[in-house]
Amino acid sequence: MLEFITVPLASSRSRISGSSASTILFNPHTHEPFLAIPGSPFILTPPRLADVPARVTLLNSPSVAPYLYSPPNPYLATHARARTTDSLEEADGVVQRWLQSGTVEGCPFQAIREVGADGTETFVGELGVFRESTFIEVAQGAERDSVVETNLARAPGDPEIVWTMFCESLQCSRSMRALTASHAAVLLLPEFAGRGVMSQALSHLFEAFLVPSTLLNVRHILSYAFVGNDGSRRVHEKLGFVVFGTDWLDMPEDRGGGKREEWIFEWKK
Repeated sequence: MLEFITVPLASSRSRISGSSASTILFNPHTHEPFLAIPGSPFILTPPRLADVPARVTLLNSPSVAPYLYSPPNPYLATHARARTTDSLEEADGVVQRWLQSGTVEGCPFQAIREVGADGTETFVGELGVFRESTFIEVAQGAERDSVVETNLARAPGDPEIVWTMFCESLQCSRSMRALTASHAAVLLLPEFAGRGVMSQALSHLFEAFLVPSTLLNVRHILSYAFVGNDGSRRVHEKLGFVVFGTDWLDMPEDRGGGKREEWIFEWKK
């Protein structure tokens, strides 16, 4: 049976910032597990319904929207509420099964929050790691279908599972298990971009939760970004990803139509 260390944010911000890199904490006020990024005011938590207004702002931002594929454009509160509700339900399921059996099926930490001196938590961005369900580098048809089916069927903890940090292709469905949520990406509100927040958040997520064999045991990740999104490429490269190919996507009409090239990144341990 897994046990979390209980830390009330409002009363112990310094304790959170100094937490061990391997510590998974629990907030008794929100009833959530969370990861605290050492030496910073940022934490990683599951999604919350209260994030909806900030997510609408985020996905409609002029510095973010041009690099997105599948979210409806414009992105409305109804879209954000539906997506957040689904993601929250899936994350809660992962946490409950984790607590009950000790088996980690997916990553529930999908929101980046800044903790103020008074304990106030402000949504600043989103991230996520999901089972890969697109495999766009594999020829479309029976071969790709077989690869996807095999990957989704692997048992939790299997080092052969292929994961992704970006899930925006047409084949991605919210109905799939293991947190294959639609239009999930690695995004920050513009006022927090360029400050190293995303690199710190992902680096800590890798170290504290993704890589440890007693947790998610991630050994292989594919990720994607449109060619020209140099900020995303720098974040990937800092984490040890390499570009191993490109692909062309048919863009939705609400995002201009036509074709657009994207980088395919790969990380292996």
